[in-house]
Amino acid sequence: MYVLKDNVEHEIEINKSRFLCRLIISNNVDDVKIHLNAIKKAHRDASHNCSAFVLGEHGEYGGSNDDGEPSKTAGSPMLDVLRKNKVTKVLAVVTRYFGGIKLGAGGLIRAYSRCVSEAIQKADLIPLVKTSHLLIRVPYAHWDRVEHSLHQYVLENKTFGTDVSFEISIKSEDLETFMLFLFNLTNGMVRFTEL
Repeated sequence: MYVLKDNVEHEIEINKSRFLCRLIISNNVDDVKIHLNAIKKAHRDASHNCSAFVLGEHGEYGGSNDDGEPSKTAGSPMLDVLRKNKVTKVLAVVTRYFGGIKLGAGGLIRAYSRCVSEAIQKADLIPLVKTSHLLIRVPYAHWDRVEHSLHQYVLENKTFGTDVSFEISIKSEDLETFMLFLFNLTNGMVRFTEL
């Protein structure tokens, strides 16, 4: 799955109708509602503000709305494009300003799908990686070796008290191997707390 690095806007014109797509980072249903209401308010003069959203680490939650377009000609095709491109934590809204020429069901499906698809092509997508955030404590005697061995990671909130503590984020899939590595490196003199 992928997430957006930044929100994206993209516009196309088909038979004098303007289609303006916005891809908006949305982490939950509340985000979706807030962003959708803001767009509808800002573009209340538009013919339609059709939408689709995908949420969840695996894209398991989603929904769509045709906002007055014929059933399954706007929101549903938009949702299909998001899912086909494996994008999650996203709201897609396509605002249509009608240009006077009817497109028919097939034309609407193609227009809404194309607008979202082209917006995704413009987007900077980041792979969604599940991470674990740890607080690690090591004795001073092992600190130099640990710090040197973890040079490729960002060690946050270093504290030098009775021992050295720091925070680090690790891919969850690598967590067990990482912890075993530090355990062996410090001869078992390391403590982990998952944050």
